[in-house]
Amino acid sequence: MTLHWNQTRAEWAVAILLAMIAGYLDGYGLLFLGTYVSLMSENTTRSGQGDFHAAFSSAVAILFFVTGSFLGNLFSQSRLRHSYRIMFGLITSEVATVAGFEWTGLRNVYFEIALLCLAMVHDQSSFI
Repeated sequence: MTLHWNQTRAEWAVAILLAMIAGYLDGYGLLFLGTYVSLMSENTTRSGQGDFHAAFSSAVAILFFVTGSFLGNLFSQSRLRHSYRIMFGLITSEVATVAGFEWTGLRNVYFEIALLCLAMVHDQSSFI
C-alpha cells in the first residue's frame, strides 16, 4: 500500500513539474519569440492575417508541432526499453539548446521556435 501511494505521489509531482515547465516555455515563446509554442489554434489564426513575419513564425511553429507530435507518438509507441528516458533526454537537450542560444547571444528566433515546439509536443504526447 505504501509503495503504491509513494508512486502515485511521485507521478503527481512529475505531472505538476512538467505542467509548470510547459507553462513557462509557452510564456517564454510568446514574450521573447513572439509566437505560441503550444497553442496551435492561435498560430493558425495568426497565419491568415496577412503579416508575413507573424505568418512565417506561426508556420514554423505549426510545422514543428506536427513533426514533434509524430515523433513523440513514434517514441512512446516504440518497443525501446527506455523510451521515456530518451524522451526526457530529447526535451532536456532541446530546452538546453535554446537556453544556450540565448545565453551566448546567438539568437535565431525560428530555430528556437522549432526546438521549443518539438519539446512541448514531446512533453505532451509521450507522457499522457
